[in-house]
Amino acid sequence: MTEKLVTIATYADPIEANLAKIKLASEDIDCFLADENAVAVYWLAAGAMGGIKLQVKEADASKAAEILSSKKIVTEDEKDNVAIDEPAIPNCPQCGSDDVQYEKFSRKMDFLSILLIRMPVTYPKDSYKCRTCGHSWKQKEEPAE
Repeated sequence: MTEKLVTIATYADPIEANLAKIKLASEDIDCFLADENAVAVYWLAAGAMGGIKLQVKEADASKAAEILSSKKIVTEDEKDNVAIDEPAIPNCPQCGSDDVQYEKFSRKMDFLSILLIRMPVTYPKDSYKCRTCGHSWKQKEEPAE
């Protein structure tokens, strides 16, 4: 007798869906990605199809949902072995908020170049912008205490 499959998560991106599938497979939970190829080929229709559905056996559904929602806690010994690709985003020097966005390229120049020459020309910006107060700064600026 076959067990009924239940959908525990949906994804718009095939890579995210496969990462979740690998995470469950590492915990010995059998799972299946429904509509994976359809969304990969017809990505504009992903919303209409309901995205990529991660399905597991009904008996494993609660354990699988718990595994996907849990976040791995990194111990102090493991922190030394973890490679960090992106620099840590600093707090805003004006208001101290941690809601800061890194801006690598100037969006204004991108849009302007599209309007003028119908082709995006990227202009490096390398700055940070606070989403709370709107303050923009380069990394060299020190926070005010």
